[in-house]
Amino acid sequence: MRPWLLGLAFVAAAAAGPLSLRAQEDLAAAAARDAASAAAEADYAVSAGSSLDRRISNPMKLSERKLLAAAAKLDPLESYRSYTPEFIAWNDELMRGIKRGSLAAATAGMAARLGIPEAAMQALSRDWLIARIGNYDLGKDGELAPVRPAFTDQVLRDVAAAGHAPFTIEIAARALDEGGDCDDPGYTAIQSAAPDKPLAAWAMARGSVCPALGFAALASPDRRTTVLLRLMLTGDVKGLDALPILEVLRAPGGLAAAAAADTPRLRVWLARNQIDSLLGAGMGSEALARFDALDPGLRSEVLSPVAPAFIAAVDGARLAFDEDRQSLRLRLAAALVLGARGSEAEVLLAGDHALADSPKLLDCLYAAQSQPTSPKSGKDQACGLGKGDNDRKISDAITFAYLREAISKAGTDLYPLVELSAGYLRNNTADGILIALRCHELAEPQYAAQCREDRRRAADSLRAAKDRDRYQRKEAEPILAALGNAGLPGWDSIMARNEALRAATLAAFADPDGEPRKAFWSERPPVDPDPSPFPEKPLAPQLRSSPQPEPVPPPWPLGWAQLPAGFDPLRTGKAGTLAVAVSTSSRLDPSGEVGRGAYWVHVSRDGGKTWQAPLYTGLAAYFPYVVPAQSKLQLLDGETIRLEVTVDLLDTRSITYPPVGLRTRRTARDLYLELPLAALEADSDGDGLTNIAAKHLLMDQAAPLKPFVVGSDLPSCPASTPPAAELRARLLQRLVGGRQEAAVLEPINRPKDALLGFDWAKSPDAKTGPLFIKGTAADFACIRLPFPALVYSDAGEQALQRKSPDFRLLELPPIIMNRAGTRGFAVWSFGWTGGTTLFVQGPDGGWHSVELSSWIT
Repeated sequence: MRPWLLGLAFVAAAAAGPLSLRAQEDLAAAAARDAASAAAEADYAVSAGSSLDRRISNPMKLSERKLLAAAAKLDPLESYRSYTPEFIAWNDELMRGIKRGSLAAATAGMAARLGIPEAAMQALSRDWLIARIGNYDLGKDGELAPVRPAFTDQVLRDVAAAGHAPFTIEIAARALDEGGDCDDPGYTAIQSAAPDKPLAAWAMARGSVCPALGFAALASPDRRTTVLLRLMLTGDVKGLDALPILEVLRAPGGLAAAAAADTPRLRVWLARNQIDSLLGAGMGSEALARFDALDPGLRSEVLSPVAPAFIAAVDGARLAFDEDRQSLRLRLAAALVLGARGSEAEVLLAGDHALADSPKLLDCLYAAQSQPTSPKSGKDQACGLGKGDNDRKISDAITFAYLREAISKAGTDLYPLVELSAGYLRNNTADGILIALRCHELAEPQYAAQCREDRRRAADSLRAAKDRDRYQRKEAEPILAALGNAGLPGWDSIMARNEALRAATLAAFADPDGEPRKAFWSERPPVDPDPSPFPEKPLAPQLRSSPQPEPVPPPWPLGWAQLPAGFDPLRTGKAGTLAVAVSTSSRLDPSGEVGRGAYWVHVSRDGGKTWQAPLYTGLAAYFPYVVPAQSKLQLLDGETIRLEVTVDLLDTRSITYPPVGLRTRRTARDLYLELPLAALEADSDGDGLTNIAAKHLLMDQAAPLKPFVVGSDLPSCPASTPPAAELRARLLQRLVGGRQEAAVLEPINRPKDALLGFDWAKSPDAKTGPLFIKGTAADFACIRLPFPALVYSDAGEQALQRKSPDFRLLELPPIIMNRAGTRGFAVWSFGWTGGTTLFVQGPDGGWHSVELSSWIT
């Protein structure tokens, strides 16, 4: 709070006469909030939405005329926020009414119809418009965060003035929700002040996308149905976790709170969701049991390709249900085939006339995919596909083809289906029943790795909340606890059956080799770098410098030759004819979007005119050392480099892709290292690779840590290159250098209030370095490459993580080929970027390649 405002606060308190201590505290707090609002208004301007063509100040301080003018330019409400029909109608009426020029005129009719005092309706309408204009800037981490407490207090006063009527609570909850903060204390304050807390929780569950707000209503039979449905409508509870809720609502009396006229549509919605969840979990027999038990009319509705949108009255108010265009017919047919009921599957498929043209569509897509010049969108549209819902149509056609093969058992080469999935389907879903079908049909050994990965993804989606990563646990556990404490009828026995089903299905999808679930970075212990061979020494006090947030390297000395490509100069020093430079490069430390490369030393014996071969120091940036660009410490001391460093050890647990929250876990300043040139140049075996570089790359280790050098087996290989080896060599040459030019480095220890793009940097260039690959020597046997490539085992990859933070290897599984050996594709990944490349053999025996897809985090 600014001093003069603080003074005014106490003057006001004194002028009002003797006040209690609590009253004085309240008054001072209010003055502080007003000061924060004034400061935000003076120092910041916030956009009122993408459709506005100008900027406006803090919306809480706008005059009514300016507020209405800004509101008139807001975008329509976004459907994904799941507004209730009543709220949408109220908002539409309000937006039409503000054209009359005043809030009073806009809200008078609504207030009378809803039985809410006019002043309260007008105030809450203003709150809602302020929230929409401020949007995320009014959230706790937004640019107008100082205004948030005052705004919350205003909403609390206004909803109290409205008597905490249910619809006014919904308005208030939506106003707070616009800031995107589910932990806003205002939600709790509204419920605490409301005379009917279950009713308030019910209204807030309708009026926000924050599931915890409705928990207090779960114990009320008159209110719980809305909350249970909202948990599924918002996606907070889905898949296997939704099955117990669906069991409760589908049980006798489960829809007692719904209007009788709307019950049939709700029954269809619940049945479709229950069968969909069971199929998604891979529980085919359970899904068929539920489907077989439906009466004929309901079964026909469930099989409909489109479930229309509808509105149902539940707990005395209306809920909106979106249109569902996901047909269950194909997935039920998959369950029938896997359950040895193929003839029934044929009957089911015959009822879907949309599938008749599927073979023609796939033939067209397969031909278009191999064309080297056509853009991807052109290929889609050339086969009669429009711009909407292509993934679903292609996926359905592919699934239909698998089903036809499963029923006919014709022994067809299924490679085209695998290639089409890799090239056209953007969403690699973990649908359990479809994974089970594909892996049942793809029996050839070349598909084993893909099926193992698909089964792992399915298994991950089935894990109980306690076995998920911490972020998923944080979301799921409070909801499951609230449901368990709500006294829902038969809940304990329903949960016991559900968990038994989960365990059995999880076992069916488990990796037969017993491979554990892949741990997230946040769950792994932090990685400590291997110790440096150069001991740390303290800087003398007179040589210490203040921290430099963005140090700039000094100018490159005149007359010095430039460093080789791929090395970015950082420091330079000279003594007589001995000149040295320190640079950064990712030549031996592939950086991706996380690493900053490592430090190298360049030596010249002729005063910088020519450079000897670069010398690797083994010091990876931020693991733990960072070399400042400027230092008071002289770089050269005879034949020894004295390198000032700080310790800024990157916490490997903070690594995610994309890396948006990188942080350090240990820091220290005012240190330096002594690097004797003789130690940097040492090459004990005379192979041209220094001892330090060999140790870094594990070349001094025995198997399984030591890498296989691609091409080292060529003397024992046949004269002609096998086709698979030729294609693999072609792909490796396309990928050499790691595509580092596409990587953008996120900052480490990014300030909490920094905007997106703050301190972004380009990844160090590594085009001249070796290619680091994960695999086995057999996978890369007899391959001839014009650049060095090293292949590491799983054990080698783990050891490399102690050399450089998140040392990224190229993952390149074996190329999948058709039976004729004329067409194949490879899926490759550097962890932060990857893609799929197709190879097609022409009539002359030559090969051409097509980039089917690519991605970057």
